[in-house]
Amino acid sequence: MNRPDTVISSPLPKAKVPDVENQTPYPTQYFQTVDPDDNVFHVVVLKATYDMTQTNEFGRLEPHTELTALATSDQFEGEPGETPLIYESDYCAFKPKCDVFLMNAIAYAPENQALARWPVAVAVGDWKKIVNVTGPRNFILKDGAYQLTEPQAVKVVELNYSNALGGENRWPEKPNAEGEFAIHEVAPENSIGKGFADKDWLSYAKPTSYPAPQIELYEQAYTGQAEYPAVSLTPMMKTWEPRVDLAGSYNDDWKHHRWPKLPIDHDYAFWNCTPADQQIDYPVGGEVVNLVNLHPEVPHIRFSLPTDQFVCDVYLDEGPVLKQKMHLDTLAIDMQNLKLITVHRVNVISGINSLEFKVRLSKRENSI
Repeated sequence: MNRPDTVISSPLPKAKVPDVENQTPYPTQYFQTVDPDDNVFHVVVLKATYDMTQTNEFGRLEPHTELTALATSDQFEGEPGETPLIYESDYCAFKPKCDVFLMNAIAYAPENQALARWPVAVAVGDWKKIVNVTGPRNFILKDGAYQLTEPQAVKVVELNYSNALGGENRWPEKPNAEGEFAIHEVAPENSIGKGFADKDWLSYAKPTSYPAPQIELYEQAYTGQAEYPAVSLTPMMKTWEPRVDLAGSYNDDWKHHRWPKLPIDHDYAFWNCTPADQQIDYPVGGEVVNLVNLHPEVPHIRFSLPTDQFVCDVYLDEGPVLKQKMHLDTLAIDMQNLKLITVHRVNVISGINSLEFKVRLSKRENSI
């Protein structure tokens, strides 16, 4: 048979693909992944959507009539990498913790009164994170030094990393013929924020003012400190520190001896898309969720997580059926559409001869 030559042989191992049956109403997907030790794993991911406006008699959310599809790529507000990250692809191999984050979120001042600063809170069970938001403020050049102005009183503040400490500095305004700038510095923790000011950029650009961050630590206001984190309640990009460091060493040694496999020092915590203080142990269901100052009409939203448990039954060519619990590793709270999105994942080593996977729903009260 006539056919083209193989361009490149596949250096990655693979396993036989089992039959996969989804017995739930929610979208699922099967794929394979290879870990840093070159072990092949089967992965099944499921995405459930719940209605934050509908609860049952126990205060737990009901399934939404409009299900959210699995995300095949990272989703941004606008230009990728230059605007806030809203949601990451669901096609990751493993998350060692559960990410908790907001989507499309706005902080609303209590009682619709314009304020210079107020708190916003998210809590799930025993975990909570509180941040302060402020109105717009600036660093203004005065008497040869930059001074931080008091924040303006406002009623709303967008909750994403564009309002957190960070950003990038370029000088001059237009690049040279090679597309380069004499000065181009980027905040390693947040490239799209505000308040970052490189010393050389200040010396050459000499701005009369530049914007300051509007999201702060709850227990420590931002006053222009040299050491201060980028604070938000949303996902962070893969290229930001400290997350990027968990990806592993993509150096010449990797290029010559490992490509296209993962680096030996790859840490799966890289796939958690939130900062460490938004990563929790996998929820079991029933945990109480509290949202404060995140809705224009309801300042305190309270509900319980669904108790739905998802199980992947693994049928082998011989032996018993393996009942594998799917861990809840993503809690995304969509404040614009009032949806709770939960992502559940299971990993099964390919060393066992599995013939069929069946994904099913099991209530927490029942045995799996």
